[in-house]
Amino acid sequence: IGRLKGEQVIAIDPNRRELVDAPPGPLKIVMDATDLQLLDETFATVTSFFTLMYVKGFEHERVFEEVFRVL
Repeated sequence: IGRLKGEQVIAIDPNRRELVDAPPGPLKIVMDATDLQLLDETFATVTSFFTLMYVKGFEHERVFEEVFRVL
């Protein structure tokens, strides 16, 4: 994504092993999408690939609240 858009990319995952196994490139941070430890309005763009498949249905709304908060 960073190469396509020419932007800095930050990858988050609650599972450290997933980040270790991920391709090199982005800054990788162990973090839960339902509680983003990031300042408000930090990003211009947020992407999410496969995230909601691994988040319990009742937590989806919280994930989107966090996404909108950091945008």
